[in-house]
Amino acid sequence: ENSRLLHRERATVGKLSVLHKTAENMSYHLEFSKLMRFILDTVMAGLWADAGSIMLLDETGQNLNVIVSQGMDEPIQGWTVRGVPVGEGVAGTVVQSGEAEILQASVDGTLFPKFVSKIRKIQSAISCPITEYVLEPEEGKPAKKVIGVININRLERTEPFGEEDRDFLLGLSHQIAIAVRNARLYQEQKRNVEELKQLDRMRSEFVSAVTHELRTPLVSLKGYTALLLANGPRLSEEQKRESLEHIRSNASRLEA
Repeated sequence: ENSRLLHRERATVGKLSVLHKTAENMSYHLEFSKLMRFILDTVMAGLWADAGSIMLLDETGQNLNVIVSQGMDEPIQGWTVRGVPVGEGVAGTVVQSGEAEILQASVDGTLFPKFVSKIRKIQSAISCPITEYVLEPEEGKPAKKVIGVININRLERTEPFGEEDRDFLLGLSHQIAIAVRNARLYQEQKRNVEELKQLDRMRSEFVSAVTHELRTPLVSLKGYTALLLANGPRLSEEQKRESLEHIRSNASRLEA
């Protein structure tokens, strides 16, 4: 009994540590990939998991892509080329229902065809929706919106996940969603800054080109005007006409 209570106390401390670290790092871990890695590693450590992944819905909202994974088969590290359709497998079903799933010792490995080795048996797993709250445009009331799934697996540890673990992940999912939104906003701002820098470079190049295009005919205009003013009486009619033609030509260039 004492051993069980000690184990439970350690588990609680681990979960509180996860909450603290996640909240603490959300504000300054804004690089998307680093933040997702940090969240997954922290959650896995707090729940004593051997493997896990974070999957987010793509732009269509119809497929889940693996954003980050840990303890999985080597070929799927960073796997984002193809998605898991909503409604298929454990993750796809969880997104569709919005409810977390606990799978125990009799976990069917085919439910995780792309992520878990057929050699390493899954002892226990949790698949939890990542949800955020958004305002309904018509009613103006907050509504839950599933944006992805966090999957946690125990491959070596025989002790199964329990309802407390599931509830903990559910409670953490909103924090994860906020972190995802902040990181995406940060990435968007970075792209905007890069676009502004590119526009500024283009503006500088444009000003430089226009300056050159203006300076060349102006030099010619000033030169021929000075020639006519200084030497007008001594110039032949042909020389005067030629100078005036140059002035008109360069004036037309400036106008263009």
